[in-house]
Parts: sequence; C-alpha cells; structure tokens
Amino acid sequence: MRETILIEMRFIVFFSTLGFLTLTTTAAIKDGVMLITSDETAETEIRGVEALAYEAVPPASTFKVLLAWAGLNSGVWKSSDLIPASDRRIPGSPKRYSLKQALYYSSNEFFIPWSKKIGKERLTQYLNLSGIWEKEIEPSWLAGGWSTVKSGGSLKVTPEQNHAWMMMVAKGDGLGMYRDQFKDFHDALEWPCSDSELRLFGKTGVWGGAVWFNGFGRSSEDKTTIVTVFLKGSLERRNEAISLFYDHFDQSPPDQNL
Repeated sequence: MRETILIEMRFIVFFSTLGFLTLTTTAAIKDGVMLITSDETAETEIRGVEALAYEAVPPASTFKVLLAWAGLNSGVWKSSDLIPASDRRIPGSPKRYSLKQALYYSSNEFFIPWSKKIGKERLTQYLNLSGIWEKEIEPSWLAGGWSTVKSGGSLKVTPEQNHAWMMMVAKGDGLGMYRDQFKDFHDALEWPCSDSELRLFGKTGVWGGAVWFNGFGRSSEDKTTIVTVFLKGSLERRNEAISLFYDHFDQSPPDQNL
C-alpha cells in the first residue's frame, strides 16, 4: 500500500528525481493541495490542505486526458487526425485542430464531436477500465448530454484518484496501448519546456469550483515525477495551478493568453 506523508515544514531541501538540489517552499497552499510522487520513493508527498486530497470534485478538463486515451486506444481517432472547429481558445480559429493543440488549449469544440464517435456505451466501458473510480460507472453519468462530456459529465474525482490516474498515464500500466499509440498519447500531452533534459506533460482543468493541473515530468534519464495540483476557485486561479506545477520542476510556465 502506498504510504502518504504530509509535509508541514516551511521549507524542505531535497534532491529531486531529475537530479537537481531543490529548495521548495511547503507553506500552506491557499485552498489547495499538491500531490507529488517520484520514481525514487514509494511515498506520495502532500503539500497544502491535506483534506482536499480526498475531496470528490469535478475533474473538469483533466477528463480530456481520459477521452484522448479512449479515442486513441479504441482506434476511433488517430493522433494525426485534424478536426475542424472554431474554438476561440486556439489561435487562428476557425481551423482544423490536432489532438495536441486541442489538449493544450483545452478545446471543447474538438472533444465533444470526437467523443460522440466513441459512443456513450464504449466510453463508459473505458471509464470503468481506467480504475479511477471504485464503483462501476453507469451510463447516466452523461445524462446531461454530450455537451457535458468535456468536463466529465456528472462524475467527480478526488485529487488522490486523479493523481493515481496520471501515474497510469505516465507509466502506461493498464492502458492497453500499442507502443506507437502510447508515444502518440504522450506527445499529445506534452507542454513547452526550456530545459532540453526535461519533458513536461499534463492537462489543465477549470470547472465547478475546481482548478487543476495534472501531469508529470520526465528527465533524459527516464526518471518520472507525477505532480497533481488542485485548487478551489475559478478561472482566475488557472495560471496559479500551472505555475505550481512548473515551479516544482524549476521551470517558467508558458503564456497561453487564454
């Protein structure tokens, strides 16, 4: 069983899995929590408000990671597919978007029609295969219609569960993907990084009072660190969530201007 530890010190100095000596502030995150798991330890470190790690909240657009997995794994989509949409989030709209662009800019107009191609029954099967939820998911999770699929319908998830899911995404355990599918999946999830020895992957999400960045970093030595950021709030805290993720890897976040 994975051991969880709560860090309460003001500062902690440690060697990260990426090989750097890092000074990280562990002062309380206002109305938020971070979960961090590295390759070099069986422990999950919790920073911030520990109780929030176990609070069920909307997955928001982090759910699009699961949609991308289901679409690629089922063969309904290919990473090279371009879908026409006019989502204001993506520069140059209207145009045809790739999966990578749709994930990075969190395009709802991309994922709603793409998800319809998978179908509710098959998508529900993938939800249950993901192992995120302990109880079996019923098709009623999408009772609000396809417009709600972009943020997980009526589903809720804890930061602890979303962290475990991202661990699966990073490692590939239980995803059932071919090697080229798995590579395409990761390539689509990649975020900008100025360090040539480091790759960053993840997904933002803002919906229903939940603000997320769920992702992982991988060094050139193939060492992986999973970082889940959850904040209570609205769109105003989105950049804060991204910055907390990037700060952990001592990197500057990109300016998306969303």
